[in-house]
Amino acid sequence: MHPRAKRKQKEKRVAKEHIKELFHQADEVFAARPDLAHRYVHLARVTQMKYKVRMPREYKRKYCQHCYHYIRSGVNGRVRIRDGMLTVFCDYCRKFSRTPFK
Repeated sequence: MHPRAKRKQKEKRVAKEHIKELFHQADEVFAARPDLAHRYVHLARVTQMKYKVRMPREYKRKYCQHCYHYIRSGVNGRVRIRDGMLTVFCDYCRKFSRTPFK
């Protein structure tokens, strides 16, 4: 493998770990500082786009797909399962995100 390819692989692995850590921090700090949790989600998205890494499914469901705010079910968003669809409602932008659910 070419050295540049190895470096890119390592960068992507580090980016995934960074995204995981940012979402963990957002989850911890949300109760005290929701604005900081939203900032962590923003930083995770910037990292994801910069290194061209897919956002893992479990993290993709934790933020609004329209306004990119961190969503915690029951606090600032609603999650419903109906007709095989997972529907997430954001209290900030008042929009729904729907994803297939089995």
